[in-house]
Amino acid sequence: MGHITCSNSSIGVASALSDVAHITSANSDIGVASALGDVAHITSANSGIGVASALGDVAHITSANSGIGVASVLGDVGHITCSNSSIGVASALGDVAHITSANSGIGVASALGDVAHITSANSGIGVASVLGDVGHITCSNSSIGVASALGDVAHITSANSGIGVASALGDVAHITSANSGIGVASALGDVAHITWAGSRIDSGGQPGGVANTSSPTYP
Repeated sequence: MGHITCSNSSIGVASALSDVAHITSANSDIGVASALGDVAHITSANSGIGVASALGDVAHITSANSGIGVASVLGDVGHITCSNSSIGVASALGDVAHITSANSGIGVASALGDVAHITSANSGIGVASVLGDVGHITCSNSSIGVASALGDVAHITSANSGIGVASALGDVAHITSANSGIGVASALGDVAHITWAGSRIDSGGQPGGVANTSSPTYP
């Protein structure tokens, strides 16, 4: 089990292969959980980003205010409930993907077959979940890119103050962010590496239920 509790403007990354990875972050935090065994869920209180990739059973996210929830569930059900000006994205291959957003929220679910990629020009959010081939996102300014690629490669390129989160189970997950971006990569198969320009945070999820959130590395 790997879980992280962080209080203010912190980054929590948990990669638990056996049982459960969950993250609770209080304020403007980023929680990323990749749980292959059982359940990955994230609860973030305020303007937090929750990303859960659960292959076994259920991944669900509850975010209270202007939070982004992204769930990719292969086994059973992925659903997201977000309250205000939130974005919910669910990709469920097994059973049901539904999204409930209260106010000015965007719901996107897609790409089971081949390729899903999104290009957003300005302060847009691109979310691609590709099970077959390749999912990549290119966003130009203060955007958030989240890619979950199970087959081949998931990579994200964000130009300015963007957040890139890649979870690649098959081959390689790498993120390139240009300026004051946060990159979090959890690669179970082969290689996860992150490239940044400056003032970056490198948090690498260790297989086997170990969360490594200390000792940032800068190329």
